[in-house]
Order: sequence, then C-alpha cells, then structure tokens
Amino acid sequence: MIRSVFIFCCVFLLSFGGVLSTSNSLNEQGNEHFVEKEYEPALMEYLAAQVKDPDDPRIRYNLGSTLYELGRYQEAKEVFERTLAMESMKDMDSNFKSELLYNYGNALYRLGVMDQAAEKYKSVLDINSNDEDAK
Repeated sequence: MIRSVFIFCCVFLLSFGGVLSTSNSLNEQGNEHFVEKEYEPALMEYLAAQVKDPDDPRIRYNLGSTLYELGRYQEAKEVFERTLAMESMKDMDSNFKSELLYNYGNALYRLGVMDQAAEKYKSVLDINSNDEDAK
C-alpha cells in the first residue's frame, strides 16, 4: 500500500512538474528557447514565469523581446511600456534600463511612431552615450 502511494506521488510530480517550476527556472528555459530562436516556446515559458512572478521586470523584458521577435510589435510596445512604469524599475541597473528603452524604441519604430522611437533612443544615450545602436 505504501509503495503504491509512493509510486503515485512520483508519477504525479513528474506529470505536473511545470506546476512546481519557479519563475526563475521558467525564465531560464525561455532564455534557452530564445537563444535558439524558438520564439513560440520561449513565449510560453515567459508567460508561465510571469504568472508566477508578475512583478519581475526581467521576465517582462524577455516577454516583450520575444513578442517583438514574433512581429507582435504592438504587444511588445505595451509590455515595455508597462515594465518601465513599474515601481521596481527604480532600483534596476542602468544597463538593463537602457536595453529596455532601446527595445521599446525598436517596437515604436516598427509601429511607425518615429518621433517617440527617437525619444527612446535619446533616453538610451542619456544613460550610455557610447551606445552605437541607439546612435
């Protein structure tokens, strides 16, 4: 009887391992897919990570970047916009903020909102005047 319960528990945990995953592990799995240019699976991992930790700006950044790569520029813009408005962004390092602003600018550019895109690129240069991409 005890053995049967043990086997059931093991099968259950293996079957529902995603439920037990942490936001960090889901984010890392998404990163692995992203590097391999597997954007749909990356998107699924980032969405699952965001459910577990909706206030993590790095997960949101990854989500926005993936939406951008999928050509979903309006959604990417909205994710970047909401991420920049987060309270936790005040404590983020300048490199991260600069990357977020740059990608936000790219989404705006793709949407044809050139003046706002240029404004974001200028914000990147305010943080890092040596950023060649923003120039």
